[in-house]
Amino acid sequence: MSKITIKNNRPGGFGIPGGPVIEAGASLDVELSDWAAVEGHPVVQAWVDAGHLTIEGRAATQEGDDDEFKAPFEAKDKGAGWWAIYDADGKEVKSLRKDDAEIFNALSDADKAAEVAKK
Repeated sequence: MSKITIKNNRPGGFGIPGGPVIEAGASLDVELSDWAAVEGHPVVQAWVDAGHLTIEGRAATQEGDDDEFKAPFEAKDKGAGWWAIYDADGKEVKSLRKDDAEIFNALSDADKAAEVAKK
């Protein structure tokens, strides 16, 4: 199964909801499926958006293979105030808020692919 690395860039620890605490400056390797369960949490999302948490390895698919997500990409409403970027196969790439989704959808296909590659 694929893994991602979560790095805490803050001077204090960060407790993953329902999981371990990542100490200041430390990193934690987690299964992609475990990350998918918490990445939409508002506090986790805010810390990622602010750069307090760095996520590496997000381009792997949730099925565990090493393929990258496939263009074209589109942000769609998931409900409860959350949106997500989906690839051509309907795989969720990233959760985000409506304002960011609208900005993402206004990008060119090339710029969307570049944004997905950053994640």
